[in-house]
This record gives sequence, structure tokens and C-alpha cells, in this order.
Amino acid sequence: MDRNGIRSYSDNNLDWIETVQALRSTGLSLTEIKQYIELYKGGDSTLPDRKNMLAHQKMKVEDQIALLMRTLEKLNYKMALIDAQENKFEKLP
Repeated sequence: MDRNGIRSYSDNNLDWIETVQALRSTGLSLTEIKQYIELYKGGDSTLPDRKNMLAHQKMKVEDQIALLMRTLEKLNYKMALIDAQENKFEKLP
């Protein structure tokens, strides 16, 4: 922190902040994020464990995206039906 009270973060700090935010946004608990960080601190011997953890979370995110895509398709379909009904009534004499 400088004399004006402004914090200065290194690129490494910013990378970790972004990583934690990304992991959190996938639904990973803070306990699991701490576990990931501890694994990272364990060095290259923990690469398989970290990869497994990320792969598991990636599958969850892909499932969430698929569900959201189906929901979006349903919403678009319903809106198209409404548009068709509105156009039908607008064209009546």
C-alpha cells in the first residue's frame, strides 16, 4: 500500500485473484478453492490432482451451460409464438 492508501498488486497477485474468482463462479466452494491452492503450493507432483479437480468442475460447468442453452431455446420458442400471435392480430382488418 502506498502513502495514499492505494494498494498495488503484482501480476501474480492479480492472476490469483482472477483464478479464485473464476473457480468461485463455477460453484467451487471456498474450502475446495483452498484445497486447490494447497495443491498448487505442493508443486508439480500435484498436477494430476489439480487437473482432476478442474476437469470435474469443467463437467459441472458444461452441464450448467447445456441447461441454460435448453432454457434459452425454450424462451426463444415462446417469444416466437408470441410474435406470431401479435403479427396475426395486427394484420386483421
